[in-house]
Amino acid sequence: MKSKSIRYLVIAVIVAVLVFSFKMYNDYKEKNLDEVINYNPENLNYFGIFLRGHEEWNTDKKEPPKKLKEFLSQYKVKKMFAAKCSSVNSFMKENLFDIQYRLKGEDRAKMFTVFENCIYSFDSGKMYKVINGPIDIDWIRKYNEEYQQ
Repeated sequence: MKSKSIRYLVIAVIVAVLVFSFKMYNDYKEKNLDEVINYNPENLNYFGIFLRGHEEWNTDKKEPPKKLKEFLSQYKVKKMFAAKCSSVNSFMKENLFDIQYRLKGEDRAKMFTVFENCIYSFDSGKMYKVINGPIDIDWIRKYNEEYQQ
């Protein structure tokens, strides 16, 4: 009887370790940036951009968020263990921007600060390093000029 309960305990511990290991692997594996900043342009209730040094703007049109999502999909990111982003120290520089969106049917908006070399998610508190960066901030400036009205 005692050996049966020990066996169940060992199996439970092994399963828990496997689940935890898989979660950690999935959390820290390389991902496309558009998987982290995950929205469907057709399902947006609100979409806004704030490029530092410029006015914030938002839109209810589908094209601007779709174009930005396509641009961001070319970048690969990986979750960081600690906040080691060099751009964090220069938070007010103009080489960063914020993305804020709310999906239809959700109460809370999601917000991300995108630096040249890393991304911070206010929703989850996670920070991601851009693997194949830096992010082309000049493209973002042109995008901002095109859609800001």
